[in-house]
Amino acid sequence: MMANGEPADIASLTIDPSSSTENFVVTLANGSAPGANNVGTIELAAPSWTGYSSIAGFSYLAGNLAGDLTVAKNTGGDGGHVQMIVGHDAGSDSTITIPGEVSLWIGEPSPIGEATGTLEGTLNLPNSIALGSFVNIGTLAGTIDLNDAEMNGALNIAHGGAGQIVNGGTIRGVHPDSAVVVLSVSVDSFSGSAAFAQIDLGGSVTASMLHGQLYVEGDVDGTILTAGRAFC
Repeated sequence: MMANGEPADIASLTIDPSSSTENFVVTLANGSAPGANNVGTIELAAPSWTGYSSIAGFSYLAGNLAGDLTVAKNTGGDGGHVQMIVGHDAGSDSTITIPGEVSLWIGEPSPIGEATGTLEGTLNLPNSIALGSFVNIGTLAGTIDLNDAEMNGALNIAHGGAGQIVNGGTIRGVHPDSAVVVLSVSVDSFSGSAAFAQIDLGGSVTASMLHGQLYVEGDVDGTILTAGRAFC
């Protein structure tokens, strides 16, 4: 959505299904450039509706996401995917719910490929992060809920933060590029908390500086690499 050649703000983006099984795939982009600036809410779900919705294409917001973002799977497990760059931050009133595959940046990539934005609200991932999926965040100030599901993808937090990762399931080691959790890089510290069920062989959690707490309830057959505190 453009205004005078520049990405426009969107207060809310919703769906109005004409049938209970209608499906929606939305793209917010202008070629490889942002398709919108600041966005209030993206609610791609509706009462008494059994279709699916996804955000694809790689959607790109230039500014902030202030409120909720919701996509939905259908009863057959289709949809619920998000491919998106949120150029700046996801605000404290934001709850992002993604039940399908996820490719999400909070903050535009820096020249060295690190996310630069802050997740201040909640990222709810009912099926955790699947093989081939990723979440890249600059700073974690809010909450990531992994819903006790197995994690096979990558979670990268470039600049640490004081937020929390809750209900982390098993960090799997089934693929060389999967099951990776990075809590901070360089001189940045992760001062929040992160909890996981266990870490399989090949899975890993790393933090350049850990001044918070990392809890692993079960076995650690993979790797924990950090300057800080871990409780296993």
